[in-house]
Amino acid sequence: MTLSKLNLEITTKLMADHKQTGTPSIPSGVLTASEQSKAVDRLRLSSPVEIDRAVLSSMKQHGVFLAPKSETRFPIDGDSYEVFRGYSIDLAEDHDLDQVVRALVMAMQPMPVEDMEKSLLTTMMLMVKPSNESPKDAAMRCKLYANEMRDWPADIFFSVLNTIKVSCTFWPAFSEFNKYYEQRAKKRNEMAKAIFNRIKKVDS
Repeated sequence: MTLSKLNLEITTKLMADHKQTGTPSIPSGVLTASEQSKAVDRLRLSSPVEIDRAVLSSMKQHGVFLAPKSETRFPIDGDSYEVFRGYSIDLAEDHDLDQVVRALVMAMQPMPVEDMEKSLLTTMMLMVKPSNESPKDAAMRCKLYANEMRDWPADIFFSVLNTIKVSCTFWPAFSEFNKYYEQRAKKRNEMAKAIFNRIKKVDS
């Protein structure tokens, strides 16, 4: 399940719950347009590692404790290493899952697609692109890429773009962007899965 799908399922669930109980129509997991804009501004100025740490810290403040799980691998021709396997979750008696979901949703905010297109095109201009590609073709390629990235959290989008900019001479295929995205989104994705699964368990 992707971050965007988790975001949708969590916030949809909260909206349903709040309508049933008669509490305010905008639940904690849903942001106003102004809050979304502020969240994106913050993400743009931070690295994925910083945001992941901030989300875990916010969770602790609201009585939700996530501990990383790992698995040790023992390859025949090398040293052993740890593989990240998600998070275990514990709740304090006075936990506040609504505020935790809110922190997660703020950490999932993507940039407007139009801004992604502009950033991609600017980066493309710094690299070698196909010789037979016209400016119109380049703009269309960036538009297609941005559409595929429309759900990427802003910090992860910029982190991936910066990596591509310094590591690639030629403009890469989308799969290269997505490879870096999956690496950097994994922990946040697992945080969201842990929270969503706990919400389902509480309601069952």
